[in-house]
Amino acid sequence: HYRKCATCGATSSKAPHVETKHAPGDDETLPENCTEPTFECEECGYTIPGAAQHALKTVETADGSKHYQKCENCKYTTAPTDHEYLPTLGHNENGHWRVCHCGHTTAVEAHELEYRNNGDGTHYQVCKTEGCGYVTATVEHRMSWHPTADGSKHEGVCACGAVATGDHVYEDGKCTVCGMQKPAATPPDADDKGNTGSTGDKGDGTDTTAPGTTAPSGSGDQNANAPQTDDGGCMIALAAILAASVAGIVAVSVFSSKKKKI
Repeated sequence: HYRKCATCGATSSKAPHVETKHAPGDDETLPENCTEPTFECEECGYTIPGAAQHALKTVETADGSKHYQKCENCKYTTAPTDHEYLPTLGHNENGHWRVCHCGHTTAVEAHELEYRNNGDGTHYQVCKTEGCGYVTATVEHRMSWHPTADGSKHEGVCACGAVATGDHVYEDGKCTVCGMQKPAATPPDADDKGNTGSTGDKGDGTDTTAPGTTAPSGSGDQNANAPQTDDGGCMIALAAILAASVAGIVAVSVFSSKKKKI
């Protein structure tokens, strides 16, 4: 705009219009409709034509329960409606939440994590809530070890479902992996103790059969089938001599008794 002298018609230099500003969020200064002038110059009264259509923006209500649309160029607003959440959830390591296109977000909810086994000794976890997509870092299996049913090995089970087995590693009588106590040494069978000579067995599987003899077979009494030796014959001869001596002593005693009577 510019100024013009009413007497002589002289004009001043041109200057820009001075727009009436409104504070952010102060809708009172906006026109009722976009077809109305958006502002009037404070100095010359010139008005700027309104917009051809609304410039709508979606915002949430004061309590956050709904949202509505408002024009940025006039006082036009729509009726509040329910939030319309995007299919993709916002997330971080602490949880996930739903996001409306107006900017409203729901409260953070905990992830529903499930394991994925990579098959190479590692695993990771993913949130199974639809639209979340949160994935943890890949880590090595964390095994919980325990002895197998027969105690011959130990078995490890990871929370992801991976299973592994291994041999015991004993130190100071205890497995350093699963904690199982080392079993005591099994003593040899009583039937095997001290069986030497004719039996051919010391109890540890070592053949001690004397040369020229045959070890017995079968599960019966081994001594019953053992071969006879010279020691047995000597015992019989000694027993016969002893019996003959006793008989002689008895006979002499009887004869002496009868002689005295005569």
